[in-house]
Amino acid sequence: MIINDTIYNAGSTSTFGSGNQDYHFVRVDSIGLFVNAVNWGGNDDEICYNFSQTNDTGFVLIGTTRSFGPSFQSIYLVKTDKNLSTTNLVTIDIPETILDSDVEVFPNPFSNSISVRTPEKWKNSSEIIFNLYSLSGELVKSIRSKEKNFLISIPEYPSGMYFVQLISSDGNSQSFRMIKQE
Repeated sequence: MIINDTIYNAGSTSTFGSGNQDYHFVRVDSIGLFVNAVNWGGNDDEICYNFSQTNDTGFVLIGTTRSFGPSFQSIYLVKTDKNLSTTNLVTIDIPETILDSDVEVFPNPFSNSISVRTPEKWKNSSEIIFNLYSLSGELVKSIRSKEKNFLISIPEYPSGMYFVQLISSDGNSQSFRMIKQE
């Protein structure tokens, strides 16, 4: 991202920081000279998937953490001011509860499409609703399928974390956390 002749980039690094992988945010001037970098993380992996500038000219970085939070892997949000100083750290627990192990949504991470396979117990459903939500909770895609196994093409969405919700017409439902990669 380029803002006022300054280049910003975020990702993860295993070279700098305190753990296996940590969030890494870099600022470079317009001719490519290093200005500064900041890391966030703990003893395990923190993987940054996306970042954006906020209305107050700071930044928000979003990804996952295995160092913080009660789950094996939780959502990790870092908010900075315009100087890249941390103003807020948020960990959001996403339980890994499997309610119906026969439902398959794959691959995860995905690139351009998601395959869905529903179990035999959903066979009496007249249709399956597939909802794709952004990390902020916005519904970005919704389709209805009469098929029990189908493929969803979604190349137009940016990389990052999404939530998939499947709902059958006979009352079954299942949610999944998915990561889109370029």
